[in-house]
Parts: sequence; structure tokens; C-alpha cells
Amino acid sequence: MQNNLKYKRILILGGPGSGKSTLAKRMGDFTGYPVYHLDAMLHDSNWKIKPKEEWEQYFSVFLDKEVGIADGNYSDMIESRINWADFIIFVKLGTPKRMWRILNRYLRKKIKIDEHFGVPPKAKEKLNIDFITWCLRWNFYHRKWIKGLHLIKDKDIFFVKE
Repeated sequence: MQNNLKYKRILILGGPGSGKSTLAKRMGDFTGYPVYHLDAMLHDSNWKIKPKEEWEQYFSVFLDKEVGIADGNYSDMIESRINWADFIIFVKLGTPKRMWRILNRYLRKKIKIDEHFGVPPKAKEKLNIDFITWCLRWNFYHRKWIKGLHLIKDKDIFFVKE
């Protein structure tokens, strides 16, 4: 794959429901770059997270690549992905907007009029109290590393805000 795009390794971050996976897919379609959806790589079909010991092998799938688009947060392993990326996009949406999008996505997937990109193979869309609580608290629990993105000087970072 040859193209003249400035950025070759793109990392997309943001809260649940912010549109990371959809943006990654659309950018992959446009650029021809492979897309690595971390949710699909790190969860099984029941949305159980795979053991952290296995994460390194999944991350190595794209961390050794010169070209690609990765979406997903996973703050335990964020540093290696930031080091890999030459361009970072952070999609910052408020909690009400993200929650609306999650509910809308859930309903559209349930009635089979939409596709949710970046999910594990054969996984069902989940919307339970644990997931909702995690989504509602996401901005609060991740604010420290979100602020840390502003301190990175050797990468191009684009913040998308609502």
C-alpha cells in the first residue's frame, strides 16, 4: 500500500459511545490502512476481557506495523500505543451525548438496522447496569490521562469536541 498521507499510525481515543470504532472504520476505508479495534481483540464473544497476559500478543499485532489505525482506550496499555502512533485523535463528547448514542446504537442493533463496528466476533450488544455505570463514570475516572494528552509534545494530537 502506497499513499502520500502524512500520518501512517493513527490512534483514536475517547469515551464509550464517542464514535471511535466508526471513525476508525471510515478512516480505514478512506486510507486503505488496516484497522485494529481493541474491543474486538481484547474481549471474547461474551464481552469478558481476556487475561492481561494475552494483551501483549494482541497489541503486538499492530505495534510492529508501520501503517494502521487503532481504536480503543485500555489505559493499562496506553503508553505503548501512544509511542506507536504518529497521530492521535481524541473524541471528547459529554456524557449525555455518549449515553444517547449508546442507547441509540443498542436499539438500532437490536432491530438489525445498524452495525456496530469493532465488537468481538459473535458478541451481542450489551446494555446492563454495570456497563451503564462504567459509561457514566468514564470521564471522571479517565480525566487524569485525558489531561496528560495535552502534555505530549512529540505527537500530533487532534481533539474532536462536541
